[in-house]
Amino acid sequence: MGSGPTLSACVEALPQLWFFALRLTSTSAAAESLVKDSYLTLGGKRYKPATHVSPRVAMMATMVTLWKKSQQAGFVRTAAAHVEADSDESRRLLQIVDTLPDDERIAIILVEAEHLSHADAAWALGIPAAALEQRLERAHIAVSIAFENTARTSATRFAQLSKSERVRA
Repeated sequence: MGSGPTLSACVEALPQLWFFALRLTSTSAAAESLVKDSYLTLGGKRYKPATHVSPRVAMMATMVTLWKKSQQAGFVRTAAAHVEADSDESRRLLQIVDTLPDDERIAIILVEAEHLSHADAAWALGIPAAALEQRLERAHIAVSIAFENTARTSATRFAQLSKSERVRA
């Protein structure tokens, strides 16, 4: 794919990269810091360009690496206080994904939200494709179970409402 990522190519993908950083960190300030640090890393002497992935994938890999280092240094990620979504179902899905263990959460974000191929997502995470598949399988199972539990809980609550309360609901 050329001579590796260039900063100008990453600038074009900045909105997507910022949203990816927000999904990793859950706060705007932390996302801004992660994007800035990733650009500095890409532009610095420590960076060795990857020639077989797109600039966007290389930047995401850099962001994941830096974010993991911040986790090891004691940064504590908190769940997003408010989740923007098009529907209640989408909001619930995002809330469920937000509660997954980091390895599974990042894998599902890269593949489902960022639309990376499994090969690119595995490369960005620095893991074999088989390990990515295991993480995705665990994530999909956890999300399915959580959705089923939510649906059952909502149906039970609705059934417990009086007739007049159901009309208002």
